[in-house]
Amino acid sequence: MNNQSSALLTNMAMGRGDCLPHSIGFVDSRCDEVTFLRPLKCLLQKELTLYCDLFKLEYCRQHDVNNEHSIMSLSERFLSDLQCEFPATVSTVCRTGDKLTSIEVDDSDEVNRCSLCDTVIVHVHTGTDSLSAVDAMKFSLSLFDEELSLDRICYACSQLSI
Repeated sequence: MNNQSSALLTNMAMGRGDCLPHSIGFVDSRCDEVTFLRPLKCLLQKELTLYCDLFKLEYCRQHDVNNEHSIMSLSERFLSDLQCEFPATVSTVCRTGDKLTSIEVDDSDEVNRCSLCDTVIVHVHTGTDSLSAVDAMKFSLSLFDEELSLDRICYACSQLSI
């Protein structure tokens, strides 16, 4: 649950809010061929460690983030500091994340998916005179590089190219 809560904050900070239900939920069914289940997602890291120690199970620790100033390490540290003072912090963040839903897509609709992360690409237009941040970014990039096409990648992945 600790990793799930920090992943939620990290993904939100990186602009991946639209794929949160898939990346931290119990079921990740983005891909048609494979469905990922997370049966231990409701357990704290401390609980899992105690269980493994009690039954003498070997476990591999998740990699430690070397960069102390990355978004992920900062959100992990922020949540662990809050968890010390307020023990329900991690579970509250996870329960809030579980309430998030993604856009439902009909099988009959033609769906544009990101070439990098396979997330449904959402184009939001608020009207004829206004554009979304993604549209503004596409226009700005088109002035400098005509070969760069952002039509097949989502907003968060498009930020990787900047």
